[in-house]
Order: sequence, then structure tokens, then C-alpha cells
Amino acid sequence: MLELRRKFDKLDMSYQEQIEKAQERHEQEMEHLNEEYERRLGQVEASWQQQLSTTRTTLELVKEQMRRDSYDQVQHLKTQHQRELEEQWSRLIQERDDALAELEQRHRSTIEQLRTEIEIRSKKSHSEAELKERVKQLEQDLQARNMLIANLQSSLQTSSATSSQPQQQQRAADKRKRTSSERQRTSSERQRTSSTSEAQGPGASQEQQKVSRSTSSPQMVAGPSQNDHSTAEPDHSGNPAQSKPPRRKRNRNRNRQ
Repeated sequence: MLELRRKFDKLDMSYQEQIEKAQERHEQEMEHLNEEYERRLGQVEASWQQQLSTTRTTLELVKEQMRRDSYDQVQHLKTQHQRELEEQWSRLIQERDDALAELEQRHRSTIEQLRTEIEIRSKKSHSEAELKERVKQLEQDLQARNMLIANLQSSLQTSSATSSQPQQQQRAADKRKRTSSERQRTSSERQRTSSTSEAQGPGASQEQQKVSRSTSSPQMVAGPSQNDHSTAEPDHSGNPAQSKPPRRKRNRNRNRQ
């Protein structure tokens, strides 16, 4: 029993020693593993720190490059857009100037046309008013002359039976003078109307024809009265007077006298 107990004690002691040795080995291995882990962890941390620093630098470089590229692109786009805006502005200004010039030319042409039309219409209105006034004056003159001719005819008819031959000749001479002066007036008026119609254009031809017809009517009225009185006039004795010579011969005889 003692032997067995000693053996058991030895076995316990050897087992205890083995356990202690195993624990020591285990502790040493754990320390070695911890040291290795810490060393590797430090290496990994250092490598990660280095990689992080390199990635940070690369990121900064990439960011800076991207900033530069974006700034260059923005500047290029700005310059291109500014150039396009300037071209569009110059094109718009040119179109505006062309449109303004065209409108100004149109307005000038329309103003010139309106001015010419206004001048033509004013001239026509003035010429028409003048012609109307002239026609009225001529009608009044014709009425006065017709009345004068009628009075002269009546006075000649009444005085032919009572007056003598020299008085009748004197009256005929006065009448011829009046008719010659009236003819001169009518000729001068015709010349004036013809000159005004030539200056005014073809619109006054009808008025001129009316005036010429109206001026020629008193001559037609005065003609037969003179011929009637000049052909045969009785004297106080009741004998018919001799036929008077033509107007030129009478003028010559008058000039000789």
C-alpha cells in the first residue's frame, strides 16, 4: 500500500510537473502568438495607414484633377456660350437694323406717296375752285353783256326811227368799239383759261370748253344784231339807207378821216 501510495504520489507529482510544463509551454506559445499577432497587426496597421495615406493622396490628386477638368470644361462652355450669345446678339442687332431700315424706307415711300397725293389733290381742289369761280364770273359777265346787248338792240330799234343818219353811224361806231373791246376781253380770257388748263393738266379741258362756248355765245348774239342794223336803216325821210361797207373798209375810211 505504501508502495502504491508512493507510486501514486510520484505519478501525481510527475503529472503535476507535466501539467505545469504544459501550462508553461501553453503560456509561452500564447505569449509568442500574442507577440506575433501584435507584430502582424502593427504591420497590417502600418500597411493600412500607408495605403490610406496613398489613397488619400491619390484621392486628393484625383479630386484636384477633376476640379481642374471641371473648371476647364466650365470655362470652355462659358466661353462657347458667350461666343454664341455674342453671335446671336450681333445677328439680332443686324436683323433689327435691317428691319428698321426697311420700315423706315417703307414709311418714307408711303409718306412721299401721301405727300404727292395730297399735293395733287390740293392742286386739283384749288384748280377746281378757281375754275368754278372763273366760270361764275364769266357767267355773270355773259349775263351782263347779254343784258347790255339787249338794251342796245332795243335802244337802236327805238332810236333808228327817230334819229338821223350821222347819229346812227355814231352809235354803230360806238357799238363796234364795244364789240371789239368785248372780243379782246374774251380772247384774253380764253388765253388765261388755256394757260391755266395747260398748267393744271387734262382735268380742266371740259371747263375750258364750257368757258369757250359761253364766251362765244355773246358774239353769236351780237353778230346778227350788228348785221341787221348795218344792212338797212331808214332815215327821217323814210327812205332805206344804203348798205354799209365791210368793217375793214369802214376802219380805213375812219382812219382817213
